Amino acid sequence: TACIMVIIIHAGSALYHSCPLYEPAFVPLCFISTAVRGSVPVFFMLTGLLMLSREGLELGHFFKRHILRLAGLFLLVAALRRRQPRRLRQLRQRL
Repeated sequence: TACIMVIIIHAGSALYHSCPLYEPAFVPLCFISTAVRGSVPVFFMLTGLLMLSREGLELGHFFKRHILRLAGLFLLVAALRRRQPRRLRQLRQRL
């Protein structure tokens, strides 16, 4: 849930900052942005908990174990970010 909320923060920030105060959509955008801000510390704490094992931490083993997962997430985020400007234009046209 924290991951999804952090994604909502990043995906909605451009729309939130481009929406004028007098638009009816501003109030729901403001509420959503405020409601999901608490997910950032939760995301960091859960990431640290899940990535660090209870046995001794070896940096080489850590990177070997997590590098494919991190690379996959990086590619996914890059693909989503590439589509974002087109989606924002479509959303602005609707508003």
